[in-house]
Amino acid sequence: MVHVFTSLVSSSLIVFVWISVVKHFQRPRRYKNCPCIMVLLYVFLMVAVVHCNAQTNTSLVLMGTESTQIFAITADDVVFVSSLPHSPENQIRGCSMCGYATHKASMFTCQMAAYELSSTQGKLNMDKLPRMNTNRRSGPLTFILDDRLYEAGGYGLTKTSDGESTYTSLNDVESLSLTSGRKWKAWKAEVDLPFPIQNTERSAAVVAGRVYQAGGTTFKRTSPNSSSGTYTMLNSLISWQLGDLEWTMLEPMAVARQDHCVVSTSNFLYAIGGSNGMTLSSVEKYDIETNTWSAVKALPRAMSYMACATYDNVIYVFHENNIYMYDMTTDEWRTSEAKSLERVRGAAAGIIM
Repeated sequence: MVHVFTSLVSSSLIVFVWISVVKHFQRPRRYKNCPCIMVLLYVFLMVAVVHCNAQTNTSLVLMGTESTQIFAITADDVVFVSSLPHSPENQIRGCSMCGYATHKASMFTCQMAAYELSSTQGKLNMDKLPRMNTNRRSGPLTFILDDRLYEAGGYGLTKTSDGESTYTSLNDVESLSLTSGRKWKAWKAEVDLPFPIQNTERSAAVVAGRVYQAGGTTFKRTSPNSSSGTYTMLNSLISWQLGDLEWTMLEPMAVARQDHCVVSTSNFLYAIGGSNGMTLSSVEKYDIETNTWSAVKALPRAMSYMACATYDNVIYVFHENNIYMYDMTTDEWRTSEAKSLERVRGAAAGIIM
């Protein structure tokens, strides 16, 4: 709706200015370069309109338990546009422990089952994907790479060496092709993670065809046949791309964290908030070229289970009912005037062009 309104206003402005210029140059006094000036003015207006429309055609999407909310991105804030309620049978339970990824005009959520969410004429569509090979109860790493949806690690059901079933951290990886339309194929086994990881549902980012994953938690059994063990918070950073036979270990973060967000832009990653026995406000920036981490401006308050997205050098963080925006160029946070209609605790956020 915002896009349509802006297009109408912009078109009206072009017509008005164009008619005014034509009338002006139809007066008795004439200038030699009138046609050139008129053409240049027309081109300038068209470029301005295209730029304006491109801005308003970019949506910030927040998918929660009860609804999917759409916000328009403006020059210095976001504006609430609409809310698409989830039908009772499509409400996402345990939303804070799901993995999420956006791809083209769809958003994917994966936990004990995988779904594709899309919107058609104001109606939210939720289509169930084929069953994964592994029962990932919570906290999987979710990302899109080369038109494939990847699920990695998480907390799920596995068997001990004596055949007993137990829940533990996982290290297996599987992927599903997104290019086959509604004729979904089976999930395919991929290169395992270097160690079991869970609580990583928003901790991955893809840059130039390579996925980066930071932090999370790992579980280590006290013995091979035991269901008990110890959990360890991670500050690790690992990376993988198509063709690699194993994941690469990179420079770890300064602070171990889980239930945090990782977003990317050009050659940088940002690890935001989370917890490690206490809720964190710290934010770390990773330089991909130099393989180094540095601290940047902390969040306005400590938080975990946020939803994060990035667009045009701005990071958007949804937490509870608030929206926080970080400007990468000025290293400053500010709070949006807009509010989320639904209290956010681990929802999904993404940019839909």
